[in-house]
Amino acid sequence: MFDVLKKINPIKAEELNNSDKKNKRRLIRCIEMCGKQILAPGKDTGGHKSNYQFLLIGLIHSKEILHEKIYKRLIERLEKQDMIGEVERLHTQQKVSWKKLQNFGLEYKYISLYLQKKVNYQELVEKIDIASRQFAKRQITWFKRWERNGAKIYWVKNKKQAEKLIKNFLKVRHSPSA
Repeated sequence: MFDVLKKINPIKAEELNNSDKKNKRRLIRCIEMCGKQILAPGKDTGGHKSNYQFLLIGLIHSKEILHEKIYKRLIERLEKQDMIGEVERLHTQQKVSWKKLQNFGLEYKYISLYLQKKVNYQELVEKIDIASRQFAKRQITWFKRWERNGAKIYWVKNKKQAEKLIKNFLKVRHSPSA
């Protein structure tokens, strides 16, 4: 791992102390951070710019509205889209182990615990809701970090604003002078 970091960023590699040079987790994190610096859209990437033109759009809501949307989507997936039945069928018909189901993602983890009677329905809903909120927060943090590294993200509040940005972006990109 240290050799990989030395190739990507020799200066950063030499700054590490001996403990960090031997710590796999820290080396992976350093490599990830160097990768973000190299790959951040809109930034100079080692002497050349990206060959692609792109538009980054982020949907932003107040915390209350975001939490409401997350909860509404959760209930819809559980009750209208029969996600519990889906997980149950994966386990019983396709013989997917409980352990593997728990590794699939947020909903699968807690639904498998529910089906094993390790949590009740209310706990299932609460745990998925909390985990989904935390995941959404991490996503927002990731986008904001990307923005601090030079990415231009157009934050919109609704689909109409996004569609307008997309139309303008495509118009400019496909005009004869572009």
